[in-house]
Amino acid sequence: EQHREIKEACSEFESIFIYHLMKEMRASIPDGYLGKSMQSETYTSLFDIEIARRLSEQKGIGLADFLMQQLADRYNENTTEEITKF
Repeated sequence: EQHREIKEACSEFESIFIYHLMKEMRASIPDGYLGKSMQSETYTSLFDIEIARRLSEQKGIGLADFLMQQLADRYNENTTEEITKF
């Protein structure tokens, strides 16, 4: 149970990280290209959150795996396999 919670927390952290990457990439697009209305910004933000979650649930970018490995190494070397198998 605890291992599953650790994996979920790491996955959610990765999701938030991916979301902020996407947000910054969108901020680099010139204003006139996609338009900047309140509705489009809200929709884009929700879309980016969902994409980030889906990416993290699949393979992600490796950040969640890295965090799980670091946590396992730090707290108990024997739990590395248990944490990463979920």
